[in-house]
Amino acid sequence: MTMQTHACRVLSLTLAVMSCCTTRAWGQSSDTDNGLNFSAAQKLLYDSNVFRMPDEASTPAATAAGQRGDAVSTTQLGVSFDKNFGRHHLILKYAPSVVRYVEFEQFDYEAHDVFADWRGYIGSDGGYGMRYQHIEIASDVADLIIPGRNIVSTDVASADLVLRTGSMLQAVTAWRATRTRNSAELEQGGDNQGWSADAGLRLAASPDSKADLRYRHSQYEYPHVIPVLSQDNSYRQDELELSWDWRVTAPSQFQGRASYVKRAHDHIAERDFSGFAGNFKYTWRPTVASSLEVNAFKELGAVTDASASYARTYGLSITPSWEPVEKTLSFGALLKWLNRSYEGFSLVARPDERTTILGLIATYKPDPHWVFGLGVNDERRHSDATARDYSVWTAMLSARWLMY
Repeated sequence: MTMQTHACRVLSLTLAVMSCCTTRAWGQSSDTDNGLNFSAAQKLLYDSNVFRMPDEASTPAATAAGQRGDAVSTTQLGVSFDKNFGRHHLILKYAPSVVRYVEFEQFDYEAHDVFADWRGYIGSDGGYGMRYQHIEIASDVADLIIPGRNIVSTDVASADLVLRTGSMLQAVTAWRATRTRNSAELEQGGDNQGWSADAGLRLAASPDSKADLRYRHSQYEYPHVIPVLSQDNSYRQDELELSWDWRVTAPSQFQGRASYVKRAHDHIAERDFSGFAGNFKYTWRPTVASSLEVNAFKELGAVTDASASYARTYGLSITPSWEPVEKTLSFGALLKWLNRSYEGFSLVARPDERTTILGLIATYKPDPHWVFGLGVNDERRHSDATARDYSVWTAMLSARWLMY
């Protein structure tokens, strides 16, 4: 995993446990062999604070007097092809979506998501993979320089290779290229493109337990800024990473990574930094129907943010889940705390921010074709500058139909 994180991802924060209810959760490998498939999804969302304004702030002039919240409709269709070819596996997916606001039509947009994955086995425990993904999604208004509509388009191409070198050792290597574009003119300083490549060794003690030690080099550039001027954030980065996915006992799983990162900017050395980053996740499954995930992390990122060179983000999340009726009814919750500090160059004042998120989700799957979801989410941000404080709650209702 590279150190680049996208601060602008989703307009309304919903829960990670919602992935079973949405067709946006692409990228996981699959053991299915369904051939051609079709899907349709509909989500209705109420957002109480669309512009992420402080509680005491006046409504922006572009909105109806006193209007802060709005109802949002997301309609998505999908077609996929999932097929095994001997020891190889092909996945193709395409999903256009339409997002519409009842009051704030300036936020309306259409998106097109594409995913392609081809992978296979080499020998008894080696393998290769090639992947391409295109995602279009609205930025979180809270992360923009000026609140408004900004669609982030991201293209990612990647490849990986695993070769056995011993009874429990494997040689691992991966390559990744990324291109990010912002539709809003004020955010295009955050447009970037680059690549990363890594190589290392994997200790594969069992199918459920492995650890990787990798060296990674990355280079990213920002095409819509003038080099040597203050807006330039192009950089080179070297990283030594230890990652692990280890099952200690049947109900306990440890996952995470620890990296030492050294980043050098091409033109302005004052923005260089080095330090540790990573995350530690513990998953506990006391019963077949229940689980608890605890994740602590420190990240260096914000490369798509035009207003700052980078951000340090510390956080902790707790995600319990319960499935009282196997494969039919499930409940989940999310507690998350974030502390983000913007560092390096900044176009505008970006003081430290502390965010708390509380979410609840219920899913119901009456048969293999239908999944229904119901969720609520409460988010509050406190900043050293009170003008950047906000609180927002959302309520979501979703339905998804899958042909197979």
